[in-house]
Amino acid sequence: GRGMAFLGSYAWGKTLDQTYGVASDGGESGAVASIMDRTNFAREKGPSGMDIRHRAVFSYVYELPFGPGKPFGGATSGALARIIGGWVFSGITTFQTGPPITIRTIGDPANTGQSQQRPDVLANPVLSRGERTAARWFNTDAFADPPAMSYRYGNAGRGLVNQPGVNNWDLSLMKNTTIAESVRLQFRAEFFNTWNHTQLSTPEFELHREDFGSIGSASSPRLIQLALKLIW
Repeated sequence: GRGMAFLGSYAWGKTLDQTYGVASDGGESGAVASIMDRTNFAREKGPSGMDIRHRAVFSYVYELPFGPGKPFGGATSGALARIIGGWVFSGITTFQTGPPITIRTIGDPANTGQSQQRPDVLANPVLSRGERTAARWFNTDAFADPPAMSYRYGNAGRGLVNQPGVNNWDLSLMKNTTIAESVRLQFRAEFFNTWNHTQLSTPEFELHREDFGSIGSASSPRLIQLALKLIW
């Protein structure tokens, strides 16, 4: 109504599975889907890699109220009407919690000839929002290998920590100028990640890595795209 179109959606969900690796646990690049303990599949049950608990997306288009036929400058004509009319603001805003990741240990503590084992969990690995940083996304002290020569799997479950979420705004400003009855010139200015919000990537999830628990990369910073299009 009144030049404004708005669409909003929110999803709250939970998904569990028993697969471990690329197909399930997000961020485990290069891992081969496998089961740690094939004698006890119940130990593998946990949040799947596509387990996004909260996701909200809003899209909107607003024809600015200036120019011929609009509340402001509705009686203008000629060059002034072409300058102030035809402006459209639009955007897509996304908020999302991060998918789970599974902590692994390097080597073969259980002495089974199999890698991709999980360590012991000694405490709550989840840090409060105020404590989380790119250098320490989760409590790295909460994980340790099983005692030497115990030859057992670690007790940590799958998906105990989550990747960073998404807070992204893509906005655009568009100007439509009528040149003739069937010819229109369109100018677009598009801003992706408009506020240049840091979108952190996946933390290192293998115990004993030097950068265990830290995040060394992020998604694209703000990108600005300008376009001019002739429509006939």
